[in-house]
Amino acid sequence: MTPGTTAPPSLATRLAPGVLVVLGVCAGALGASGFHHPIGSPDADREPGSMALFLGGSLALGIGGFLVRVQRRRGAEQGASTSAKRETLERVAHIRDTVRSLYERMPELDAATAANELSGIIEGELFDLTSSSEEFLARVGFKDYAAIWDGVATGERLLARAWSMCTDGFPDEGRGELGHALAAFERALSPRG
Repeated sequence: MTPGTTAPPSLATRLAPGVLVVLGVCAGALGASGFHHPIGSPDADREPGSMALFLGGSLALGIGGFLVRVQRRRGAEQGASTSAKRETLERVAHIRDTVRSLYERMPELDAATAANELSGIIEGELFDLTSSSEEFLARVGFKDYAAIWDGVATGERLLARAWSMCTDGFPDEGRGELGHALAAFERALSPRG
């Protein structure tokens, strides 16, 4: 199991809600069969224990049904969380690759060209990614969000610094910041959990 993941539920945990539903139906039906006349009628005779079986069965049915619903919802949420995490990591990887390409070409670029390319990254894909941070948090939960977004936010800040240095006419210093940004995006892609 990888860090940050939870163990899959045991067989007993997965089957318990369904078993409760089946037992509830059976106990409720058995208890109900002990009522010879409608409840409240003057000659309402019952088999001993039929009321307890009926009420116990109804309770087990209700609890089992609730647990089945919770189990299904949790499974759907985990699937959505995994999908959101995968999609976000793919977007971060693409940004990282773009930054790496620029980093490798940076010695050949003049300051204005480097600043323009950085501007394209910052205002394009990176802006789109960081604009969806709240949605990402809602879909994956705080632990996964923090593990990934730490590197993304740091990378964003460092790209802005690199852009600023290039705009001011210092592309060599900007390349240094670009290297740090690359490391931050790498960190985002290998979150600790």
